[in-house]
Amino acid sequence: MNTLIKKVEWWSRDRELHKSNSDKQLLKLFEEAGEVAEAYNKGYTDELKLELGDVLVTLIIFSQQQDIDLNECLELAYDKIANRKGKLVDGVYIKQEDLIKLKGSY
Repeated sequence: MNTLIKKVEWWSRDRELHKSNSDKQLLKLFEEAGEVAEAYNKGYTDELKLELGDVLVTLIIFSQQQDIDLNECLELAYDKIANRKGKLVDGVYIKQEDLIKLKGSY
């Protein structure tokens, strides 16, 4: 995956996207995420794979524009969830502290 990230970053540099408007890149990321939802909703498995790849490409370029290392981001996120406790409720994982809040709202 690191090799592919570097390829996308070089592709981005060749087209000067790495120093273009991050606001536009963020909008592109959300546009691609919408295309993921559309492919999923329609059951288009091959298209879903492509659209997920497009999301990754736009995320790589956005992180490049922000000078943020995606591997570091993933490590931080994993460290945050690694020991998380919780429960699956109606197909959604609810973390322990949110379960406690939910109990109090009944």
